[in-house]
Amino acid sequence: MLVKTLQERGEPITQASASSLGLHPYVMQKTRAQASQHSLAQLQRIYEQLLEIDVQLKTSQTDPQVLFDLLIARQEQPVKR
Repeated sequence: MLVKTLQERGEPITQASASSLGLHPYVMQKTRAQASQHSLAQLQRIYEQLLEIDVQLKTSQTDPQVLFDLLIARQEQPVKR
């Protein structure tokens, strides 16, 4: 989400910006390309869903494959903008 925030500000990919996030410039470039395919709200929603999965993995007997399959299925649903 930090990369998306930089992207929305229009900041260029530089070695300094990558370094400030603790990323290699190549990783920063690839992450930025992926971030451009989603809105910040979508990324926040996905992050929240990952946190829910983390809790479920630690507190239930649910099969991890099922949890991640459900995550993927939710992302394929159209999102209202």
